[in-house]
Amino acid sequence: MTSPMQSAVAAELMGGNATASRFENSGQQIAAGRPDLMSRVSNAQARVLEFLLAGLTEPQIAEKIGRSRHTVHDHTKAIYSSLNVNNRVQLVLLFSQQPSQPAAAAAPVATAAPAPAPQQARPITSGPINDVVFTQARPIGPAKNLAVA
Repeated sequence: MTSPMQSAVAAELMGGNATASRFENSGQQIAAGRPDLMSRVSNAQARVLEFLLAGLTEPQIAEKIGRSRHTVHDHTKAIYSSLNVNNRVQLVLLFSQQPSQPAAAAAPVATAAPAPAPQQARPITSGPINDVVFTQARPIGPAKNLAVA
């Protein structure tokens, strides 16, 4: 007797899992929500991007679209470059943000300006998201174990 999890895994391996298509559709929905970003990539890259947003790996995407892994990898690199991100986490975060609104038309200047309201910290909504990577110092050689500050 197979468990529901085993059945789901078997169905996924057979390629007929409704959950997989639901995730693929979610990638299309996420991408459709940001036409400002989608306009920066080609049609072939947009197709790959939808699968990336759905969480598929490059080999899975290659199988779905009938291209080689290398072609999908090249599309992925071009997408990252076009959208100014470095990895999938940044890509998903970029698509999860609300599109920036165009600046409102300049309002007429009032004669008596009210006291300015205190500024609240706003999250950064544009530009690259920087990664912080911590690595452990490695010895250079048997007699030259130097620590990096």
